[in-house]
Amino acid sequence: MPQFPERDESGPEKRNKFDLELSELPSDPGQRPLISSYNPNVRDEVHRAYLQMGPCQPRFHNFCKSKFGQQQRRFNPTWFNKYENWLEYSISKNAAYCLCCYLFRPEIGEQASGEIFTKNGFSNWKKLERLEEHVGSPNSAHNKVVGYCEDLMKQEQHVQTFFNKHSYQDRKYYRIRLFASIDVVRLLLEQGLAFRDIKKVTVKNAPGNNMLIAPSIQKDIVRACSIETTNAIIRDVGDALFSVLIDESRDASMKEQMAVVLQYVDKNGSVIECFIGLKHVTSTTAISLKEALDQLFSKHGLSISRLRGQGYDGASNMQGEFNGLRTLIMNENECAYYIHCFAHQLQLVIVAVAKKHDQVNSFLNVAANVVNHDIDVPNMNDIFLPWGRSRRKARKISNMHYFQVELFFAVLDLQLQELNNRFNEVNMELLLCLACLCPNDAFAAFDKDKLVRLAQFYPKDFSPIELMALKTQLQIYIMDMRSSTEFAGLKGISDLAKRMVETKKDKVYPLVYLSVTLALVLPVFTATVERTFSAMKFVKNELRNRMGDEWMNDNLIVYVEKDVFNSIDNESIAQCFHNMKSRREQL
Repeated sequence: MPQFPERDESGPEKRNKFDLELSELPSDPGQRPLISSYNPNVRDEVHRAYLQMGPCQPRFHNFCKSKFGQQQRRFNPTWFNKYENWLEYSISKNAAYCLCCYLFRPEIGEQASGEIFTKNGFSNWKKLERLEEHVGSPNSAHNKVVGYCEDLMKQEQHVQTFFNKHSYQDRKYYRIRLFASIDVVRLLLEQGLAFRDIKKVTVKNAPGNNMLIAPSIQKDIVRACSIETTNAIIRDVGDALFSVLIDESRDASMKEQMAVVLQYVDKNGSVIECFIGLKHVTSTTAISLKEALDQLFSKHGLSISRLRGQGYDGASNMQGEFNGLRTLIMNENECAYYIHCFAHQLQLVIVAVAKKHDQVNSFLNVAANVVNHDIDVPNMNDIFLPWGRSRRKARKISNMHYFQVELFFAVLDLQLQELNNRFNEVNMELLLCLACLCPNDAFAAFDKDKLVRLAQFYPKDFSPIELMALKTQLQIYIMDMRSSTEFAGLKGISDLAKRMVETKKDKVYPLVYLSVTLALVLPVFTATVERTFSAMKFVKNELRNRMGDEWMNDNLIVYVEKDVFNSIDNESIAQCFHNMKSRREQL
């Protein structure tokens, strides 16, 4: 990781060394390290150094030609005139880049074409319209980072200017107070406590105009914590395929809130579920929910093209076949398969069976009212005597036959019928195919044909050529797995994914590992969303029912994703806090 010394006033030698390091920053965009690899303490100075140098635009270079079909095409230097503020060209990679997005855009992989103009480079010269698409609308991700660049280059808006206006001792004390405030905010957020208690733990010796205890300052610090937590989640998602778990509920002030959770497989092969936001919806129609989801995706730079699964409960506005949220999403992405939450499925099946079978209904009612289980257990070999009937008219069947055949087996048949009615043919085939990846009992469930069929459900991920390659990979893969002691005794597909990453088999069998990832991404439970609503009722309770939507969302993200939040250092939160302050002062 590139490291630079912190800026201070200890002497000219350190300052000169720092300037020397900045002057040696690589100018070729294809040779630059990720901006996140620089020390957070000097990252702002790296931003400024690149902006002062300007985009790398070798206008008189002899640009290489590339073959597109029957034609030879190359980068046209006149494009620099149209996009002079951000367009760059890498001689080493023969590709175009965006300086502004490199400096400020979050590293989110292929989400919203994130890496094309920042890491991989754009070289499809026959599709010039991609440059205009990259710029996008006034609220696009590109135009947002252009604004960040403009803010940074205005000297009076720069954080360092704020520090330079004060003495070294003042800066030192301010830093201590800010970090102390962040530590207090951490404690309150992690415990879900009210911020009115912060007066009890603030520094009394701070200047009256710089105590960092004003409600607006507290909210900015919490906002910075929420932003950094969410950015960490989005960076971890990267270019991975993911699914969404969505549910809706009313908060303490009776507002409808939509919670969104992402489910994905991380770089270690582990299945991760992360809460990314709560969105207030004025209406619970499918169209309103879809608009709220689109806004959340746009905010975090997520692309619906990377979506591979949807998980909801059984509400008609969520999973309706004709106009539900499921259908609206699948109209844009046919590979975003919907799976009805298994827990809700089971609950609905039990309720339906109880309504259709009188004995089951009676049994459940009795069981609910039973306080003492010290009841008589009938002899299973005796003749069964139905209630209210004489012994002479009773059928000659044993208690065992009645309870086993006429009750237990009958209930099983009803349950199977209900389950079959609640899974459509596509979902049934999809689930049966992915079950063939299970490594239990030495991969006893393995079926090459069904796994190829599984890949055919995802035409965006498997081309016809890759389908042919998958067949060959599967043959070698299964022989390798069954002969390897490292893959013996695995339980479940999640264990298989982690072991493949540990042993680098995900690189040896990339198409097989992609199938494993798709299986793990497919959502089957929405328990994480339910837990989010439980946390919401704790954060916004009857005593705090006047919390605004954004304030509650910021509190809830940090409270639910404590592990992610604890991995973020105070320096990053402080920098985010000052960036927000600078932008607000400009407005």
